[in-house]
Amino acid sequence: MRDQLETLRELVAKHCDEELSREERETLNDLLRISPALRREYASLMEVHASLVMRPEMPSSPSSFPIQRKTITKWIIVGAAACIVALLALTTKESSEAQPGFATLIQASDCKWQGNFSPVEGEQIGETDLRLSDGSASIRFLSGVELDLVAPCHLQIEGPNAAILYAGELYFSNEMSDTEESFSLSTPQSELLDIGTSYSVTVRKDGAEELHVGNGTVIRLDENDRRVTIEAGQAMRWQAEGQSEAIPFVDKPSAVRRAERRASRGKPIAWYSFIDQDGYGFTDAWNPWGESVSKGSNTPGPITRAKGLQPTEQTVIAAPLKVPIDMSENGVTYFSLFCSIEVAADIPKMFYMAFRESGTPDHKAQFSITPKRRTIGAHLLYADTDLNGRSTMALSLPPDGSKFQLAGKIISRANEPDQVFLRFIPESEPLDSFEPYAWSVIGQRVECDFRFDLVSLHLNTQGNIAVSDLNLGKTWESATNPRRK
Repeated sequence: MRDQLETLRELVAKHCDEELSREERETLNDLLRISPALRREYASLMEVHASLVMRPEMPSSPSSFPIQRKTITKWIIVGAAACIVALLALTTKESSEAQPGFATLIQASDCKWQGNFSPVEGEQIGETDLRLSDGSASIRFLSGVELDLVAPCHLQIEGPNAAILYAGELYFSNEMSDTEESFSLSTPQSELLDIGTSYSVTVRKDGAEELHVGNGTVIRLDENDRRVTIEAGQAMRWQAEGQSEAIPFVDKPSAVRRAERRASRGKPIAWYSFIDQDGYGFTDAWNPWGESVSKGSNTPGPITRAKGLQPTEQTVIAAPLKVPIDMSENGVTYFSLFCSIEVAADIPKMFYMAFRESGTPDHKAQFSITPKRRTIGAHLLYADTDLNGRSTMALSLPPDGSKFQLAGKIISRANEPDQVFLRFIPESEPLDSFEPYAWSVIGQRVECDFRFDLVSLHLNTQGNIAVSDLNLGKTWESATNPRRK
């Protein structure tokens, strides 16, 4: 991987200098096709290059490549940006649009944030300044690195592989192999480079720094480029003046603390079993709704112990929520549907569910499968005709009779655009115990102050899809792997 990164950077430098040969261009394209990480690095390098050309007074980024360039016009930059967009559209199927960030707040326990940014659990994070005054939080990067923050803590996220801990305590874990690019965690005194590592680091108010290495190896570089290697089971303390000493190692596995907290996080806030015809979190039973009532489609179809809800004709049913989802407040709601497809052929009609305002049902968060077009979608809409919030991607249907899970996420923000996500999980795919790195579909950001208090299921598949369970929760685990007792 490191060799590929070096090759990529050399080729991008030549590309920016207009010195790339045809063979080198083919090599560059091959690298971008084989690795999402290399595509992200390519986009980052081109962004740095564009910034330097358009605004040469800006200092170069720490991750920038060697700068030996000719003068390039703005039109070349525009063309390069267009090439990036086209190339990424062709080479990745991970999402219908670019990720707004490269890290996710996967867990937040009793968090209070200071400053202008107050992320909610499940929110994606880019370059930002985090000041946690109370509680604890876990942040996962796309690379697999996890940072567990313990308040009070001040962390500056600088990029996909870099962050600065100014004050407080965090626990670092890295699931990447030692062939991957390392993560740089800096402090006011030093830079810490990991190799397949878990460790805890504390920056105290007086400037002292403490490091306990649980696994792997940590290389510490101080302001004078002095290098110290700390192995697993070792611990060191550095005073603000620079004096250092070895101290007894203390294992601080915040992963254990997270596991203890997760024990109380598995209960959904609402659920319904169409097999048992039992549930919680709804103020009324599932009843025919909307056009299904006016058209006389009042029977949802046969409900069997084996399959759950499986209508024989077009059916729309709905149930009101006890606890509405208020999109004018900061929050996140997860959901999942357990389903099976009986006929994985060209099913002529759509299956979807929606969260709606009962008073204004055209205000909705909609999640859909269109088997005929083989697409899934995540939409935050003002009406069916509103195209601004639509995002879809191609779907590979599972074999006939296979079960699958539709998992979704609704992020609401008080002062920023809201967003929805959707993931298609076949029965053959292992279920992640944590929220996944990437979602199948990332909805476009739409500002709305909806108040969803109604869940509707639109089963227009003529008996092809059966729904067994629906779960809603405030955590990924409570929605996808619920514990109801």
